[in-house]
Amino acid sequence: GYEAKLGKCQACLPGYYRSNQTQCVSCELGYFAPDYGSVTCQECSKGYVSFPDGVSRSQCQACLAGQYSSDPFSISCLSCSIGTHSSTPASEVCFQCEDNTYQDKNGSASCEPLPPNTVATNNGSSYECRDGFYSISPKSPCFTCPLGAQCKGQ
Repeated sequence: GYEAKLGKCQACLPGYYRSNQTQCVSCELGYFAPDYGSVTCQECSKGYVSFPDGVSRSQCQACLAGQYSSDPFSISCLSCSIGTHSSTPASEVCFQCEDNTYQDKNGSASCEPLPPNTVATNNGSSYECRDGFYSISPKSPCFTCPLGAQCKGQ
């Protein structure tokens, strides 16, 4: 697309387009125009977000690892919740922590290995001692239950 500016025909800048209008206009939220002279805007893919109003829409921004966007019309990426992760940029979803791992922080790119003698709890967002083991406080090492005592993972 082109527009008349100061008596000259000028190409629309990246982030702008012209189809039936008399001048170049900014791409709508969720769309971008990477080239000069665009006549349409392209939709952002899932895993990418638009820049907010007032900022050039010449490209969409990929969500970082630990974030996701399932809606191409978003202006910000969402952090993966505890118990989940996304290991690559431009993720559309976050994945549940795998067996023998956990994640107790939001916005994580990976899950952590479980400490020895523990099991994941709360959908992989925390852990506790296995049956037959105990700990003095949360997140401290798990010790074998003393002979004759009953320890139900605590």
